[in-house]
Amino acid sequence: MLDFQQMKVGTMSDRTRLLAGQPVLVTGAPGGIGAAIVEQLATEGARPEFHFSRIGQGAQQLLDLIGGKGSIAPGS
Repeated sequence: MLDFQQMKVGTMSDRTRLLAGQPVLVTGAPGGIGAAIVEQLATEGARPEFHFSRIGQGAQQLLDLIGGKGSIAPGS
């Protein structure tokens, strides 16, 4: 479990080390902001799991864009 009170996150390398390999759920990923969050989290070392209400080509394109460093959570 991450101890957020002990963290001093200031630089990209700090965030990258903090997020390395951590799964992070992002809902609403097909939207511009959600997709940007998924991209940034992947860049910083996290494993984003993103949610789409309807899985389609957009979900796969986003997964491809981040080099497969995440997963798609099925919608309801």
